Amino acid sequence: MLSMSIDLDAEADGRSSWTPKKIRILATKVEIDDNLQKAIMKLGPRFTKKPEECTHLVANTLARTEKFLCALPQVPQIITSKWLQACASAKKIVAEREYYLNDPTAEKKHGFKLSEALARAKVLKQKKKRLLENHFFYFTPKVPTDHELLQNVIDALGAKCKMTSTPTARNLSATRHLISCPEDAAVWRPLASDFPIYTSELLLSAGFRQYIQWEDDEMRVPGSY
Repeated sequence: MLSMSIDLDAEADGRSSWTPKKIRILATKVEIDDNLQKAIMKLGPRFTKKPEECTHLVANTLARTEKFLCALPQVPQIITSKWLQACASAKKIVAEREYYLNDPTAEKKHGFKLSEALARAKVLKQKKKRLLENHFFYFTPKVPTDHELLQNVIDALGAKCKMTSTPTARNLSATRHLISCPEDAAVWRPLASDFPIYTSELLLSAGFRQYIQWEDDEMRVPGSY
């Protein structure tokens, strides 16, 4: 069944296939001035600060921001700010295709293609699943990545998490994992012979790529394997 927010005939005349009033725009690392924002809102869309509501993510670069990571599972249209300007100039919500984010330099740097990440996210969304559904992550106190960022990325990927300074073998399993760092070696060392000890990169990379690299040593804490 097709979503009621999609108009299949729209792109024939240069309009977006999205019903304007259904569009929710989230911007990351992009400044949108008040006049442009008001012009867009007059056309029907609304701006949001919540990644889970996002249908259109405005980004001029492929950057690993919290908003980008948390919005990707929603399979948004990812367009540059030129799309907003084009909409305002045309006084209609124009088709997104010409304004899709294309940042091959950043893709090479991060080792993945955005189009492929979105395709993986789309498959999961169609199945009403999320990448890390039914997984649980413990993270130790000295993990350098901002804990609120980790929490939000984990939530967006469908998992749950908890901080602990005393993880035990009983806590860990095939779906229950430990995120740590070299500075917390005293915490994870007794567990390292039986369980992988991951860095926060495992989760940040998963959010960006929309797949999880369980077997990649680069995702493990140095000295733990």
